Amino acid sequence: MIELNGIKLKNRIVISSVGYGDKDWYSWPMWIIDPKKVGAVITKTLTLEERRGYFDVDPKCPPDRWNQLKWVWEMLKKRKEVIRKMPGGYLNAFGLWNVGIEYYFRKIYPETNEVNKIISVAGFSVKEYIKIINRIKQEENLNIAAIELNAGSCPSVETDLKEKYSLLKELCERAKREAGEIPLILKISPEGNWLKRALIAQEAGLNAVHAINTIPVRDIDLITGESPLRSEIVGQSGTCIRYKALYIVFELAKHLEIPVIGGGGVCSERDVRKFFCVGASAVNVTSLCFSHPLRTALIIKKHCKNDSKNTK
Repeated sequence: MIELNGIKLKNRIVISSVGYGDKDWYSWPMWIIDPKKVGAVITKTLTLEERRGYFDVDPKCPPDRWNQLKWVWEMLKKRKEVIRKMPGGYLNAFGLWNVGIEYYFRKIYPETNEVNKIISVAGFSVKEYIKIINRIKQEENLNIAAIELNAGSCPSVETDLKEKYSLLKELCERAKREAGEIPLILKISPEGNWLKRALIAQEAGLNAVHAINTIPVRDIDLITGESPLRSEIVGQSGTCIRYKALYIVFELAKHLEIPVIGGGGVCSERDVRKFFCVGASAVNVTSLCFSHPLRTALIIKKHCKNDSKNTK
């Protein structure tokens, strides 16, 4: 176990559950990647209420196998409306598709006791964020590494937090007061003044920042003249954003005193080392879980050994 400014991780490799899953059976990489050995699993971003986003499919996995199969079939049919493969990565527009904070604690959280978790949350006002944080604090025997504030960093969802830095400042300060001893992380969008957002988080006393989220881009279908996905603005991820991510992490690490969790386009152990070289304190591996889960498992195994040696 290592500690980054109050955030306890099993090692320096974290995985976002969009690439792993919250123990839902359809998240096939879980058969290769042992979540108990990951530094921490960052949950799908959770909102106060369930959201179908642009997916328009129930985010809750049905309990019986037959309905599960129908549910997966429905997702596969609509998948092309929210995520598409592109050269060097993916375009996606899930629109904060999630089960909601209450369902998460009722069904998913109890089944992942042995997994070190960072709970990612989002809202459409400061008040919503505070309600979610208070709900997290109400959970008995709460055992999480941190809460991540996904504050306006989703490209396909519009909120006032994207550009209103005074609102972000208010959120970070109030979240810090409400969270108490629970460590807080701010998820950084690569659009706009990302350094200013990070400095606001540091000044408010947050424990770390996480960079970067997907890059907002625009695509066009030449036949229809519209976006091929259900949102005009979509998020770009995969190897194509790696160098942008490395640059932002480098600049953040240079200007901040708090740790930076880096990630974006990681596809090998070399990429992991590059993020550490530019100043990341931990590295997030997500897209690689889908394309090469075995390679991801080997990266985790290597860093388990390295970090256990360094902490003895």
